[in-house]
Amino acid sequence: MRGYGDSDKPTGVGSYTSEKLVGDIEELVSALGRKSCVVMAHDWGAFVAWQFATKYPEMVDRLIVMNGPHPAVFHRYIASSLRQFYKSWYTFFVQIPFLPEFVFRSNDVSLINRSFLSHPKNKLTFCEHDIEAYKYTFGSKGAFTGPLHYYRNIGKFLLDGLDTNTSIISKVKVPVLIIWGTEDKYLCKELVQMSSDVCEQCTVRMVKGATHFVQQDSPRIVNQHVHEFLKGKVN
Repeated sequence: MRGYGDSDKPTGVGSYTSEKLVGDIEELVSALGRKSCVVMAHDWGAFVAWQFATKYPEMVDRLIVMNGPHPAVFHRYIASSLRQFYKSWYTFFVQIPFLPEFVFRSNDVSLINRSFLSHPKNKLTFCEHDIEAYKYTFGSKGAFTGPLHYYRNIGKFLLDGLDTNTSIISKVKVPVLIIWGTEDKYLCKELVQMSSDVCEQCTVRMVKGATHFVQQDSPRIVNQHVHEFLKGKVN
């Protein structure tokens, strides 16, 4: 995704709107000579994937999202849930220019330790080499700015797919699999059913004991759910 790792990092908040991010996927699929594909995504990638499936359903054979709610559902839920509001406090902090980048890079990028090792399960998932790799990537100047610009566009992003006149969320027409770690400290479980409710066809698989990083905590279970979904072996 743009802004992350070795991907291009265009400057300016306006380079990270939902239109640009969704457009990246559309262009990638087309550039690969494909008319459609299976889209699998996590967290912010899931936000973008939901939007892509809504805007280009003909290009999505199946959608698989992991610990990432439908954006319009998240918008509706956070407006009424203090618990989710508190879980998402950092979303408001990063709206400040420059300061978040400085704070997140400080103290040898200690944010990485707090984000990936705060739950006992994560200490079995991420080894020292993994943490150092993340620190190497995000420790360079400007490495946080692109990802933070995603959040700085979040207001408009969450409203895409929502009819602002009627507050009706556009239905997701493609088959969807939601995989969700039950110990996610960033997102409330209620978002799972709410996201499922805006899909015409949805399968939900809760992964007990897994955190927000479900695909890394429980790769075998996640792979099994994905395999069954792609083969049509779901209830």
